[in-house]
Amino acid sequence: MRSKERSAAALADYTRPEPLPFADFYIARARVLAAHGRDRPDKTALGAELDGLRRDGDRLGLLVALPAIDSMKFVKGADEAP
Repeated sequence: MRSKERSAAALADYTRPEPLPFADFYIARARVLAAHGRDRPDKTALGAELDGLRRDGDRLGLLVALPAIDSMKFVKGADEAP
């Protein structure tokens, strides 16, 4: 298991008794970014996941986390129409 995925799993285990919205966001973000790193082929689905994460991050006020999402979307071409 890779570093991002291990960290996400550890945070998920730690917060399982009392889930926290910001922790859930960072868990999902780490998992999606790790999937991007593996070059998942379905760019449309990945783009939708990134859009959802971006909305959640904006809603939660986690603006510092958004540039990584935006750059992965741009770098991997997930913002392009199929």
